Amino acid sequence: MLTGCPVIAVWDAAPAVPAVARVSPDGCRDLILRHDPGNRPFWFVSALEDRTCAVALAPGSRLHGFRMRPGLGLDAGRLLRALDGREPEPDRVLALVANHAAPCARVEEALAALAAGPGSIAAAAAGLGVTPRTLQRLLLPATGRTPGWWLMLARLRRAARDLAAGTPPADAAAEHGYADQAHLTRAVRRWLGTTPRGLRGDADLAGQLAQPGYG
Repeated sequence: MLTGCPVIAVWDAAPAVPAVARVSPDGCRDLILRHDPGNRPFWFVSALEDRTCAVALAPGSRLHGFRMRPGLGLDAGRLLRALDGREPEPDRVLALVANHAAPCARVEEALAALAAGPGSIAAAAAGLGVTPRTLQRLLLPATGRTPGWWLMLARLRRAARDLAAGTPPADAAAEHGYADQAHLTRAVRRWLGTTPRGLRGDADLAGQLAQPGYG
């Protein structure tokens, strides 16, 4: 993680053969430069993913990504105009992201409270000294997602990391606040498109869950 920076990770992808990359929800938006053979490179800001999706990549395609902090406010339009035609020089890109970011301490505190561990929206709100309704009014306009969405994502990512490491599903469910193993299985299917058993043998998804993100 890049301490004190609105960008928490920098990554690249350049397949040598046709590939379909899976992208699992991590609570972050990414600033990405995409090069496809025969086309002009272009920058874009990814949306928050609600479930694991597939991205087709041709041989010779290249992606350069800058993963931004969960909940970061950003003037994406101005940032993309400033980057148009530029190469992904990390120092320059990081400076431009910082110049166009609008971090909000209240949003960051709210997300940290929701990600703190098994709990509830009511408990997170109480810890912040606000009501659940106030928490909703803060996060939904700022992030486009409800407190419940953030709570479920953080819980799922923590539980999924344990499953990938070999924790029995029943134990992972109890540890992370799921009603039972079936509840956890439904959450894994809904967010990751697999099962607890499938996750244990999926090095790609396990690697994604180990990367910086929310929860």
